[in-house]
Amino acid sequence: AGGPRRSEDYEWTFSTIVPTLETTDPPADTEAAAAALEQWNLVFSAPIDDEVADADHFALTRDGKSVALRADDPVPLDSDNRSFGLAPAEGWQVGSTYALQIAADVSGPLGTGQAIVRAFTTAVPAIAATTPAAGSSNITIADAAITVAFDIAPDPAIGATGGVQLTQQGQAVAISEVSFVDANTVTFVPAAGVLSAGTEYQVTIAAAAGGTRRA
Repeated sequence: AGGPRRSEDYEWTFSTIVPTLETTDPPADTEAAAAALEQWNLVFSAPIDDEVADADHFALTRDGKSVALRADDPVPLDSDNRSFGLAPAEGWQVGSTYALQIAADVSGPLGTGQAIVRAFTTAVPAIAATTPAAGSSNITIADAAITVAFDIAPDPAIGATGGVQLTQQGQAVAISEVSFVDANTVTFVPAAGVLSAGTEYQVTIAAAAGGTRRA
């Protein structure tokens, strides 16, 4: 290009921006994120390559165990490959710790060579109200419906075998299927349909209803 008097090639170097994980929503190390959140949103400092924007490079765990992502996650949230969203295919579970590991390849060959790791925990449900109320002593035998309202939705498997127990003077009482009144509230009745007169009852809900952090 410089003619016969030029004996050396023209050359120079340049490099592209090394992408780093700039922000997440929920933020990293959040202690009580809502399990009802749609997805975990990620924003990089610069665009990442198309070929690394896949589930092979974004690994999610729940309490140390791998969980599958939704189909097509991480899903792009913009047109320049900087923002993505992802979520477990099974949905977020209450009282759990989620950790995301982003492969070192996502930052390119000029990156640190180390995986990017972020984590957050979902909130543990607490009982907001019960019917009958705790300590009540004026319940008639016909007031057999037992309802438990949590401040946030409990584990959907709360009604699994043994998850909810009713005892009468220390003896187990058969109960109906535990059903959801709404996302935060469950109800059941004794299988007999009525309570016994002059009897003390105790309701026990397994800690697992609040997730692994409760259990």
